[in-house]
Amino acid sequence: MRPARAFYFLYFAALAALMPYLSIYFASRGLSGLEIGLLASLVPLMTMLGAPFWTEVADATGRHRTVLVAVIGVVLLAALALSTATHIVTLGIFTALLAFHLAPSMPLLDHAVLEALGDRAHAYGRQRVWGAIGWAVSAPAAGWVTSTFGLPWAFFLFLGVMPWAAFAATRVTYAPVTVAGTRRVGGGLGLVLRDTRWVPFLLAGFAAGVGLAMVVSFLPLHLRDLGGSFTVIGMAMAVPALSEVPFMVFGGALLATVGPRRLLLAAVAALALRLLVSGVVRDTTALAAAQLLHGPSFGVLWIAGVSYARELAPLGSRAVAQGMFTAVTGGLGSFVGSILGGAIYDAWGGSGTFLVAAAFTALAAVLLAAWRPVPAVAAEVATKG
Repeated sequence: MRPARAFYFLYFAALAALMPYLSIYFASRGLSGLEIGLLASLVPLMTMLGAPFWTEVADATGRHRTVLVAVIGVVLLAALALSTATHIVTLGIFTALLAFHLAPSMPLLDHAVLEALGDRAHAYGRQRVWGAIGWAVSAPAAGWVTSTFGLPWAFFLFLGVMPWAAFAATRVTYAPVTVAGTRRVGGGLGLVLRDTRWVPFLLAGFAAGVGLAMVVSFLPLHLRDLGGSFTVIGMAMAVPALSEVPFMVFGGALLATVGPRRLLLAAVAALALRLLVSGVVRDTTALAAAQLLHGPSFGVLWIAGVSYARELAPLGSRAVAQGMFTAVTGGLGSFVGSILGGAIYDAWGGSGTFLVAAAFTALAAVLLAAWRPVPAVAAEVATKG
């Protein structure tokens, strides 16, 4: 499992060096706020499209490692082109290209880790935690380098670290795929979409994506409006990554005890609480500290989500199942959360934004709790076939 842990660490270290600075980079190219918003919205939109597309290709062909390494190669080329682009059209093309090929990386690696763990899938968090560590190590270092030597260094760091993640991906072991080549591309995605057990699961993922996007996009603005200093805002951004670590490490014990569905429900409920607190608390230091709830919300959500997706997936479509979870949570949910959150923020401010998000997320938790699983004919047929 060492190559997988290395991939998580290097992949998130590379992302921490570049992704937080993309909007600043767009502004440095002379773009307006509206233009920056449009470009930023391309990332979740392309995640929604790219994650299920490439994971389905990998499942249908059985070439998971090849697809993973290939998409990272395109990501590197897109990042290099983006670093020299100056016009909004070219900026948009290369941003979309980067996000579309970046989207399947995590689902493909998660699939490999879960297959390797087998009956020990509850230990997934102990592997995934290296991503949180990579981000926590890289983010402050990248911030110092970029502020000291200039914005282009965000790209230099990304282009310097991500190839090592690609190398680690070549060392990851994928379990043999016995049904590869027995169906056309798109067949596995169709099986997943016809399985009614996915409806409440994807609803929960979508609601979580909306809520998380509102925190990421508008918490710094809300803290600023409340009079928070840049030090407090920085603390509010650092606390979430650190809070993931214990839940990634020890969340497996909860997963083994209560199962992925109940743990997913607990994570969505914790996110609703985090949003409620963010909408009610007015003291900026206390509000920053409240982001410790990121651990039991996002950290637990991801452990439960990838495990639940694997549990629901028919044989031969487990990578695309991970892709669907990523597409709905980090793609569609983030896209809607960013757009809707902006409109609510303009109308009701930060407190109103988080309270609306809390109500929406809490409703999703109630629906998930009320739902009772039914047998999935499509999944059974796929497994037998």
